[in-house]
Parts: sequence; structure tokens; C-alpha cells
Amino acid sequence: MNYFQNLKSLKGIASELTLLNLEKESSVNTLYSIDDDFNVSVDNNKIHSKRYPEQEAQRIVDNWIDSTIISEDTIVTVNGLAGLYHIKELLSRLSKKNTLIVIDTEPGHLKNLCDLCDLSYLSESSVNIKFFVSSDLNEIIYDYCKFLLDNASIEKVHQIDVKFFMLPKLMKKSALEAKHSELLTLLLNKTKIIRKDTNLVTEYSLSAKYVTNTVKNIQKMQQSQNIFPKYDFSGKTALIAGAGPSLLKTIEIIKNSRDKFILFSIGAALKVLLKNNIIPDIVVNADGKKVTIKQYPNEILNRDMILLATNNTHPEIIDKFKDKVIFCKANNNLNPELYNWLESKNIFLEPLNSIGSVISFAIDAAVKMKFKNIIITGLDLSFKSSNAIYAKSSKAENLKICDENLISIKGNWEPQVLTKPDYAEFAILLGYYFKNKRTENFYNITDSGAYIENLKAYRTTDLPLILRDVQNVKLKDYIKLTTRKVKKDNLSELKSEIEHIIKIAKNALIKAHTVEEFQTYHEKMKQNKYFDIFVKPNVAKSQILLNLTSNNQSESLSLFLLKQYFQEITSIKMQVFIS
Repeated sequence: MNYFQNLKSLKGIASELTLLNLEKESSVNTLYSIDDDFNVSVDNNKIHSKRYPEQEAQRIVDNWIDSTIISEDTIVTVNGLAGLYHIKELLSRLSKKNTLIVIDTEPGHLKNLCDLCDLSYLSESSVNIKFFVSSDLNEIIYDYCKFLLDNASIEKVHQIDVKFFMLPKLMKKSALEAKHSELLTLLLNKTKIIRKDTNLVTEYSLSAKYVTNTVKNIQKMQQSQNIFPKYDFSGKTALIAGAGPSLLKTIEIIKNSRDKFILFSIGAALKVLLKNNIIPDIVVNADGKKVTIKQYPNEILNRDMILLATNNTHPEIIDKFKDKVIFCKANNNLNPELYNWLESKNIFLEPLNSIGSVISFAIDAAVKMKFKNIIITGLDLSFKSSNAIYAKSSKAENLKICDENLISIKGNWEPQVLTKPDYAEFAILLGYYFKNKRTENFYNITDSGAYIENLKAYRTTDLPLILRDVQNVKLKDYIKLTTRKVKKDNLSELKSEIEHIIKIAKNALIKAHTVEEFQTYHEKMKQNKYFDIFVKPNVAKSQILLNLTSNNQSESLSLFLLKQYFQEITSIKMQVFIS
């Protein structure tokens, strides 16, 4: 088999670092050895059966699959290339939704395999395959963490499902045993960090979008007179619609009592309300992701609704509401320099509490508007036996979660309920939030749901009684939306300064050859007042991956990471900064 044909097969599969390691491997140095019969050994110990390697691989994979729960989203990580028999067998068992990550510490062995085998079946497989091969464990850690972060959604990060397949003979009585054991420990540790740290995944995924959307929204914010002043609804009632199943149980009550409260809706509950001919007064959005646009059907253009939006809300959502937008900001201390810059543009945003879900924005908005009674429905945060956690017609109606990803916590009416780990964490944070709220009357309307400390739960049948004596209220009596004409801000200074930073980064990629030289260019860029505000968020991915790898990086890995960092800067799209 032609080495270069195999290399072509690997190009869509192997990481950039893996391919670089193959190029560097001029002479094949590896602890593996392969004889004429394609028997792979380490220290003269055969890794596969001499006579029947395929049958042995089938038996080993059979035993592993029998003892391992594999869902359609499982990432199977294989420790060791060896003779590839086990990898070929695994590919025949996994579905096209699975990912197979193959790691090894011997790039010389991968080069040998390219010389001796036909690897075309790897690129032809329907399974998503990734090869991370390096003698430097930090390079493998970098590739592995990058893959997890690139493919993790904020909503499902706690559900990242990684299963490790270990080739028995490679892990026992082998010169590679200690290295592979250390690597496995490191991979398990990094998986736990990424799985637990929602903020890390949020920053990785959204930092650049957060700044981009803010800049695109700047003219609308400058035109708007509606930067969430503290509207006073003293003595009145707010009802907040979340997207949980309890929303459906209260729909008729909401419809029949519509004049008694100001109705807030989160984006995910909007379609449920509209489908039932209920028009919310205020829709709350705190998400910069483009995918959330699907929550907002086109008919909202002709409806009398106000959007309460953070500065990083996707511009297409802002456009759907035209001039009916009230702006605010998330109270999460993300990029404080950005808000200082906005204030220099006479844009002053009121912070709303951000504790893990958009419904917390709606609750805090109602508190800051001084509502006396704040009723919440659809805040269930738990699964029933039907595996439903969202109301029908809501954005996430069809979400399915494997039982092994659920945990048991205290329920409102049941001793224990099942929920996702991030929802359990959110319930705890909400409990802390409500602890300091004493002037408002809070009502959590749910017939099931997770227990939230300091927030009393009521049955859906209690809602009519709660609403019986409340005063009628109309939004138009309290909120008058206005706009002003402002001169279009072309952000020329900002554009010029960003272009200057990009020019420095391009020069660095041409002229810098050592870590110290790159760091000198980095210091030059950091002196620019716009670097921390607009450039740093665009390189958050590189910075996070840099932090996830060890401090004891090799010179080659440090240079690779720095080049990635500088390349990210040069790829900043300048049209973002043109108003």
C-alpha cells in the first residue's frame, strides 16, 4: 500500500498535530515492532493473537460492549493503535452518530502502519473517527480537549459520554503501560473538568459571539430610549412562563385570567403560548446563539409584544421586534471593559441576574420592576417517567436523555425526582437567590418538579385562588416605548485599531520563530486599549486550551499553540466592526 495514499486517508481523520508528528518522524523510532506476518509486539510480547487476531479482537470487543452502556452520542476513546484489529472491529459495531477517538504515544508506529497497511477503510467508515498520536502527552491532551469543547453544547455539556476502551495486552507487562496509564488518568481528569464547568464551555463557545452581537446591536441600543429603567409595578402581579410541562397544565387558567398579570415568556415557551392564542407582554432573551432564532416565529412581527434582551442577543431576533426592545445586560462580569466602552457611547445597561438559565433573567426583571406577586410556571427542572422535561411545542420538546445521565434530588411533592446535573445545580443557585428576597410574594406553580429552597411550590389547582383577588394590569399603562434619532456610528476608530492589532499578528506569524519572539508581539498587541475588549474574546478558545494543557509544555507544542492563537487573531472578520 502506498504511504501517501494512506496519508491522504488520514488527513480527514488525524489532527493537525498528529500529521505534523508524522512529517517529523524521518526515521521510525517506536517501541512497537511489526514482523513479516504483521504481528505487533512491545518488548517481544505479542499485542495480538499470532494466528487469529481478528477473532481475538471480536472476542475482546464483544466482552467490552457487553459490560459497557453505549448510547448514540457516546464517544469511544481507544488507548493504543497496536495492529488496528480492535479498531476495525469497533467501527463495525458503532453507529454513525458515535465518535471513535484513537490515541497513541508512538507516531513512529502510525508511520509504520501507513507503510504496511491499507487504511482506506478508516475514511470510508460512517463513524466519526479521530486520531490523536504524539509522544508528547500534552499534545494528545490538547487535541482531546479541543475535540470535546468543539463538539459540546452548553445545554448538554454535563451529558458528555466518554467510554474508554483499553487493549488488555498493551496495558499489561508492556514498556508502554506506564505512559498509557498516565495518559488515561489525564484524559479522565480533563473530561471531568469539561463536563462540570459550564462556564468554561460557555466562554469557549460564546465569547466571540457575545462581542460580535453587541457590536452589531450598538446602533439599536443607541437609538433606544428603553435601556431597562426601573419600571414601577408596585402592587401588581407578574406571571413568568417557563418551558416545563407544568406550563401546559396552567394554559387555560392563564388564558382565562389574562388581564390579571403582566405575562413574561422565555423564548423556549413562546411557541406554546402562541399556539394557544396567548400573547405574552414581555419576551425575555439572554442568548447570543443563532439557533435561538427558531424560537421566534415570524408572526411576532404583528403582535404587541416587547422583547427584553441582553446586549449580546442575536441581531436577527432584535430585528423581529423592530423598535419594541428593552435592552439590559447579564450580571455575569463577563468582559467588564466592554460595558465601559458602551458607556462611553452613552449606552448604560441595567444588569439582570444571570445564574444559569434565561428564566432567572425574567424573575430578576420582575423583581426589579417591583411586582408584588411573582408567579412562575414551567419551572419543573425534573423528568417524569415519560422522560419529558419540556412542554409540547416548546423548542426542546423532543429532547431525550439516557437514564445514566440523570441524578436523583429532592422533589416538591415526591421524595425524589430525576433531573440533569446542570438543572440540579440551577435549583441550588435559585435557592440562594430567593433567600434574600423578602418583599415579593413568589409562587412556584408545579405538580411535580425539583425542590427549590426558599421558593414555595403550589399545585396548578391553587393558581385560580392565587389570582382571585389580584388587580388587573395593562402593560401600556406602565411602559411607553420611545426611540431617538442618532447619527450612525461607523466605529471608524475601533475598526482602525483592530486592523492595527491584526497587522501585528500577521507580522508575528511571518517573523517570529521562538516562544519569546511571539510573546514580544503579544505584549505589543496588549498595549492597544481595544485588545481586551474585542480581540481577547475572539481568542478565548486558544486561551482555554492553553490553560487545559500542562504548564510543562514542550517548545514545539508552545509554538504550535501560539501560532494557533495568532492565526485566530488574523481571522477576525472586520465586517463585524462596521456598523
